[in-house]
This record gives sequence, C-alpha cells and structure tokens, in this order.
Amino acid sequence: MPGAEKGRRWAKKIGNSHPANDAISPGIMASAFWHDARLYIGAAKILIDNEAASHIGLKPTYFLLTHALELTFKAYLAAREWDYDRLLRLSHDVQRAYTKARGLGLRIEGEHSQRLIRILSEFHRMHVFRYSPVTDDGSVIEPGALVPASDVFNLVADIHRRIQAPVFAARFKDVKGKTYSVETWHMGNPSKP
Repeated sequence: MPGAEKGRRWAKKIGNSHPANDAISPGIMASAFWHDARLYIGAAKILIDNEAASHIGLKPTYFLLTHALELTFKAYLAAREWDYDRLLRLSHDVQRAYTKARGLGLRIEGEHSQRLIRILSEFHRMHVFRYSPVTDDGSVIEPGALVPASDVFNLVADIHRRIQAPVFAARFKDVKGKTYSVETWHMGNPSKP
C-alpha cells in the first residue's frame, strides 16, 4: 500500500495536524474532500467557458475533472464512515472508489456514465492527464479528446451535487456538540539558497 504509507510518512513529517491523525472524523473529512472537489470543478469550468484559455488544451481540464471525481467519490465514502487510511489505500483509482461507493448506495444511472467513469479512471490512475505517457519504444503519446470536456464536466458536477446531502449529513452528525480547530497553511517565502 504505497499510497497509504506515503501519506503516513507525510503526516508524521508535518505533525499531528494532518487529516491522517485519528482525531479527525469521517464527516469532517468528507466535507473537506467535497469542498476540494468543488474547487477543482470550478477551475475546470473556467477553462471550459473561457475562449482565451482554449490554447491550453484539454489535459489540464480533464485532470481537474478526474481529480474532482476522485475526491467526490472519496467524500462519499468518508460520509459512509471510511477513515483516512482506508481512503488512502484507494490511491488514484477512481473506478475502485466508485465501485466501493456504489456498494454503499451511490447510484449513477446510464451505461454512458458507467463507461465514462471507467475510461476516466484508467487515464487518471495512469496519470495520463498529468504526464505524457511514453511507450516501451520511446514514443510519446499525446492523448486526444475522449468526449467533449463539457460532457465530462456535466457528469462530474452532477455526481458532486448528488453526494452533497450525505456529505453534509455526516458533517453535521460529527460536529454536533464538538469543536474542531481549523488551521491555515501559507506557502511562505522561499528560503535563500
């Protein structure tokens, strides 16, 4: 489980304030993942709607949307009581996260949607939208358009809206009668060499 181990090492390095700390409840984590997914969806929408950004290409937009989909499914799983370590073990496998979420009641209708989730998952898991793949013979692969980015946006935004109620219910359940501190991290000034 390299992803989980990497997350634990990172958590140990930065101290107890990381979500890997057992003190954080799944409802709070679900809310954080849901919010982060909303930010990625919003950024993708800006790229889709902005003619001036058309020269950027589709890879950044697809990356934002597939990462939002990963976070959305993980938010749903956290809302259903999955802890941080269990979520980390999913790594970036959107299909596996979706399969687990489906097992806990999430329903997404339509064969087209199922197929699109599977395709996006494979590309996301292999980081195709982050890095251009290289074949065994050294050729660089530049992925073309799968489907219009606006169609992917509609699917991801729809799933994100559907899970809002269970995520917020889990958050409200977990905060009832409790207080949680919020910490803001700033990048700060780069250190001098």
